Amino acid sequence: LTVAVSATAKATADQINATDTSQNKVVYDFAASLDASGSNMVIEKTTESKGMLKADMMEDVLALTPFIETDFRNYDGEGMWEGFDSRSEEKAVEEFNKQKKEWKEEKPKMMKELIANEFDFKVENYSNFKLIQDGRSYKKPGLKYSENFTLGDMIASAGDDKIIALPALLGGQTKITRDERSRSLPIDVRYARTLQWNIRFTIPAGYTVIGLEELQKSVSNICGSFKSVATVEGNTLVLQVSKIYNAKHFESSQWNLLLQVLDQSYNYSQAKVVLKKS
Repeated sequence: LTVAVSATAKATADQINATDTSQNKVVYDFAASLDASGSNMVIEKTTESKGMLKADMMEDVLALTPFIETDFRNYDGEGMWEGFDSRSEEKAVEEFNKQKKEWKEEKPKMMKELIANEFDFKVENYSNFKLIQDGRSYKKPGLKYSENFTLGDMIASAGDDKIIALPALLGGQTKITRDERSRSLPIDVRYARTLQWNIRFTIPAGYTVIGLEELQKSVSNICGSFKSVATVEGNTLVLQVSKIYNAKHFESSQWNLLLQVLDQSYNYSQAKVVLKKS
């Protein structure tokens, strides 16, 4: 992107941010626990993104929210109704408040559908959406929001034990089919980026987690990396997972290296946590 400073000054180049894994980043924080029945997963999810990941998310996240109200404050405007006479302002405020009420009712329905698509589980309940930062401020450029919802179909029983699809909270990870494993064309992953998941699961009383070694995975090469660490802190199982694409473009000769990252992330998302009855 070339920007002319003046008629006589030299043009300066501003690099479009497609190659920086630290600037194109999203962090998902989950607090998860079983509901009273022990059949569903109750989740509080906080998402914060920046860079090109933020740009990809912004349309859906800001839809049906009155984010425009903060623009005047962020950019030193005098207010939404500047230039209105008192009668026109009163009418505009009334209509806008009515619109906000409708948005407040419709927004959870929209986000519930997105959650269902993201995790491919039945959404038993979607109780709250909160926009924390709209990502349109110079001082707070990150897009940040929280959600509360309940997912079904994540818990299975094996005798007295429970099998939990907790790693599935990574969302849909790319599954490479047999036909796709041979490639002759270059690869475009849109932009370099970092994805991070921090999952804290409250272990129900009377159970212990077994098989933690199956949740410790790591692969790293020139194309990217995938790493997962699982620990137990008191009555909380903590999963810390990161996935990084190191570049935007890869040569066809690097496909097998990228496959290592893609396969590891997909296989991890299909793993299960076993809770053994004490």
